[in-house]
Amino acid sequence: MSGTLKRGAAALLMLALLLALLPLGARADGAVHLSPRSTDIPYPVTGGNIYFDAETGTIRTSDESVTEVDIPEEINGVKVTAIGDFSFGGTDIRSILIPEGVVSIGRQAFDRCTNLTSVSIPSSVTEIGSAAFFRCDRLSSISLPDNFISIGSGAFLNCTGLVSISIPNSVTSIGSYAFSDCSSLTSVTIPDGVMSIGDDAFSGCSSLTSITIPDSVTSIGNRAFYWCSSLTSVTIGSGVTSIGDDAFSGCTSLTSIAIDGSTPSYRCEGGALFSKDMTTLIQYPAAKGDTSYVIPEDVSDIVSGAFSGCSSLISISIPNSVTSIGIAAFVNCNLTDIYYGGSEADWAAIDIQYGNDPLLKATIHYNSPMPEGAAPATAPAEESAPAAPAEEPAAVSEKPVVQVSTQKVAVDGVEKVIDHYNIDGDNYFKLRDLACILMGTDYAFDVGYDAATRTIAVTTGGVYTPLDTDMLVGADMSDTAVVSTQALTVDGASVSLTAFNIDGSNYFRLRDLAPYIGFGVDYDAATRTALIITK
Repeated sequence: MSGTLKRGAAALLMLALLLALLPLGARADGAVHLSPRSTDIPYPVTGGNIYFDAETGTIRTSDESVTEVDIPEEINGVKVTAIGDFSFGGTDIRSILIPEGVVSIGRQAFDRCTNLTSVSIPSSVTEIGSAAFFRCDRLSSISLPDNFISIGSGAFLNCTGLVSISIPNSVTSIGSYAFSDCSSLTSVTIPDGVMSIGDDAFSGCSSLTSITIPDSVTSIGNRAFYWCSSLTSVTIGSGVTSIGDDAFSGCTSLTSIAIDGSTPSYRCEGGALFSKDMTTLIQYPAAKGDTSYVIPEDVSDIVSGAFSGCSSLISISIPNSVTSIGIAAFVNCNLTDIYYGGSEADWAAIDIQYGNDPLLKATIHYNSPMPEGAAPATAPAEESAPAAPAEEPAAVSEKPVVQVSTQKVAVDGVEKVIDHYNIDGDNYFKLRDLACILMGTDYAFDVGYDAATRTIAVTTGGVYTPLDTDMLVGADMSDTAVVSTQALTVDGASVSLTAFNIDGSNYFRLRDLAPYIGFGVDYDAATRTALIITK
């Protein structure tokens, strides 16, 4: 369903708490840093020492003061073969030269190395672990070696300075969140050989303008290109057999989608993406420029986010073959008229999920084809321009539609009763209530507030002290909802997420918070329950 965050990459961003048996050095910014052991061999570099485990051939940790690191091929006669998990996390490192012979870079190896600008990766490296370069926001470019196979989950998550990446032909998979929120990434070439693009792999890459998916790719994950707000065109190869929910939702500049006609599972008609049998409408380009659109006969399912952000659409014709309309399928549309091919009773039988107020508030004309004068019209190409890119991946309408959410929420299967609101088709939860219900889990966090700078400060792994106003289920305060103007930091790093202030408290989307705090999110459509996963 829309907003589903499978575990995987998100859960890997909180590895410190999962390694309680290791001698960790605590840091205020949340980075995990291992303390040297007596058996580790020190090796001097600029700014301090790195520490080598001769039994495994691994650079195990380093002094936090190191700045320039040139790792030799051997230390004390033992070959260096790996850069270990957390080995440079949170250090002052600016550049590193990794020698030939190293085959792997561990998970969170350079987590939050905010001064890192240069990395030399040798041809011997075949694997980069999850979140290896998480929040290395000064890293502007990186080249992966020719033997490289897999880009791990969250490998370059939130590398906001990354402008270019060279992915070799040897890569077969791009992991979940691999380049999520790399907001400066303007182009990427996915080589022919990649077979899978994971959930959220490029979500929030707001500078990415076009993407070509080669014939070798068979699966595109949930939200793979979600809120790539500058993306104008997508070309999909012949091998794709699975496209996840909201894969291109929120791409507000998208004017066209093209797919190889020989693909067995999907097809494009009029620039929109459908299942091969034309029963499922998957994505309509948000910036195509149509003022009206006729959904083809035989379409039965309009999936989540299918028309999200199609602000130019005023009227739409829906055939009576439609039986379901997904979550936020028409969010941020300006519809005035719906021409429906069935009766009022038929319309009432359609399973219309939440977040479709623009559809429901339009005038519905039953048993009515679209008038000839309202036939689909698109401005000539030379007169139309793509919609302006959203400044942030989580843009919202100026006048949000807010109502108390009727969905349930559960943590590891245990239902929790807390206030939450549905805003423009998404569920928003009070930040402090989330801190309460995650107390005692591996993903507990503290919430602070600096009144002088108007900044909300989240500290992962922190101990939260509940307030008297937490976990109160009160009156409907939806009429007080306004877009929050307060800043947010997570473990000291600035994070740009959309939030709403409701009755003096800040509310956030689960799927936005999950990658930063580490919990997983899923959705049970049968019970209409948002699932928070910590185990």
